[in-house]
Amino acid sequence: DETMQATLTFAGGVTASIHTSMSDEFARASQIKIVCDEGEVTLTNSVAPHDRGALTVTRGDDRLDEPVSPITTYDWQLAAVERALRSGELLPAEGNAIQRQQDVLDEIYTAADLRHLRYQ
Repeated sequence: DETMQATLTFAGGVTASIHTSMSDEFARASQIKIVCDEGEVTLTNSVAPHDRGALTVTRGDDRLDEPVSPITTYDWQLAAVERALRSGELLPAEGNAIQRQQDVLDEIYTAADLRHLRYQ
């Protein structure tokens, strides 16, 4: 399960694809691209946005490059933990959110007939 590619189909026929790899054959990179009828949104390096992260929105010939925070993701995560400790609220990676994420990963493995790699 070093490399995974999946196509997801949502209600109304909207599709999305994901490709992820931890293989040495691929350069370490992170990019999210949303393509619509009228344009696209590209988020580069969301894992470490302080390191050459970029948010670009294009529509026709118009292009907008939005600023990305120079603050590391570690600092954002630490601030979220502090806020949760003070308020008692759950972190986004706690509770139902983490279980929903795992369920989707399990469904991808099942659809690819690779579930045996996760649960032996």
